Amino acid sequence: MARFRPLSYEQWRDHMLANTSPDELVECLEWHGDQMTECCECGSERECGNCDDGRVTLAELNPSQAAAYFSRHRYEAAVLSDGLAWARWCNTEPAEVMTAAGFLVASNVRTRRLEIVPPIRWTARARNYEALTA
Repeated sequence: MARFRPLSYEQWRDHMLANTSPDELVECLEWHGDQMTECCECGSERECGNCDDGRVTLAELNPSQAAAYFSRHRYEAAVLSDGLAWARWCNTEPAEVMTAAGFLVASNVRTRRLEIVPPIRWTARARNYEALTA
């Protein structure tokens, strides 16, 4: 059976930045669903003047905002969607497909949906524990 091999996050982000139309409408990064944004000078809320109903064209975003728009969360959603489609096509379990591709996945009990589990960040406390138990 062929293996599911998604792009890395960096490859996906660069691909999306290069191949998404500049006229495509994307979510305004400053708008939080209430048509209000924070003033950069005083911190008070004001009406968002950057967008129309929470959408702006990709061309209106500066390069760092465009890169932030294609976040790791969007990448994981795209990979998971492709992995589920691959699993249906291969008639196998989605968790098996994603695990074989190198992702740690789990079922969300509340939503009953498969999710990619973020990598564990080791702290000094975890290293100390390993040293004590070794």
